[in-house]
This record gives sequence, C-alpha cells and structure tokens, in this order.
Amino acid sequence: FHSDEQDQELSFEKDELREAKEALSQVEKEMKENDHCRLNLALAETDDEGLEPLLKFMEERGTLTVNDDNFYQPTKKGREVYQHLVEQLD
Repeated sequence: FHSDEQDQELSFEKDELREAKEALSQVEKEMKENDHCRLNLALAETDDEGLEPLLKFMEERGTLTVNDDNFYQPTKKGREVYQHLVEQLD
C-alpha cells in the first residue's frame, strides 16, 4: 500500500514523464518536418580550426557520425549522453 503522499508523488512523476515524452515527440516531428532545412557543415564552415577538432572528437567517442549525405548526426550513444546532460542540468 502507498500513502497519499507517495501516490501524489507517483502521479506527479507520471505527469512529468508524460509531458517529457510529448515534448520529445514534438521535437522529433519538427525535426522531420524541417529535414529539408539541414545545412551541410562543410559548405557553411570556412574556419575548420575551431569546429573540426570538436566534431572529430565527438565522432571518435561514438556520439556523432557522418551520414551518406555528409551531414553530421547524433548516434544513439550521442542522444543518451545528451539526455544525461539535460537531466544533470535540471
């Protein structure tokens, strides 16, 4: 059995989780809708000295990959690392 306080806390946590899932779904939907707006970094970045080492580091760590169209995208591990960072900042 749970106390009323425990039930309220559980209900609050469930609501928070539902809201987070809805927000994630919305972000994923917007990413798909705006896929045509992606920017190839090789075309936009002229100063490779600052950006390139960071991207290579992230690629070596397995958090970022370059797809067939030469776009950087996060890996599953990269999404998990980002989610962990977001949780730490909350």
